Amino acid sequence: MNDTIIAGAKKLSELIKGKVEVYEGDESEYYIVGITDTDIDCKTKSSIIGQVLDEIYKHIDSINVTILLMGESMHKSYMEKYEGKLKRIM
Repeated sequence: MNDTIIAGAKKLSELIKGKVEVYEGDESEYYIVGITDTDIDCKTKSSIIGQVLDEIYKHIDSINVTILLMGESMHKSYMEKYEGKLKRIM
């Protein structure tokens, strides 16, 4: 995992109340997942994602990354769906 993804995960952890996990997919794509049961409206989610991307793009011009914000129950369902396809790296 590179410093770019670490920087993005750290930024997300500063912006939400909850935990952050990072996964890598089969094709070297990254998923930064914010897990929180705090209600976050769409406008705020968009702002958070924008700030995380801004932090990532300070370090690199191009990267395949997806930023997800979800509750604990949604996270559990998501991980069951993608079991074996994503490897947790942080």
